[in-house]
Amino acid sequence: MKRDRSLNNDQREFSLKRLHLRNEIILKDTKQEQSYSHINSNSFDKKHIIEKVQLWLDKIRSTNR
Repeated sequence: MKRDRSLNNDQREFSLKRLHLRNEIILKDTKQEQSYSHINSNSFDKKHIIEKVQLWLDKIRSTNR
């Protein structure tokens, strides 16, 4: 009987460790995705701003001619 309990405890402990590791991996992946998403949105914003400035400069050039 004691051996069975010991095995059950070991299995439970192993399962908890495995679950903990899985949660850490998921959290890490989520943070990484958020980081990539933030970087991509920033680059999109910069591109958008650059395009707007370019259009504005083109308009000024055409007006000055």
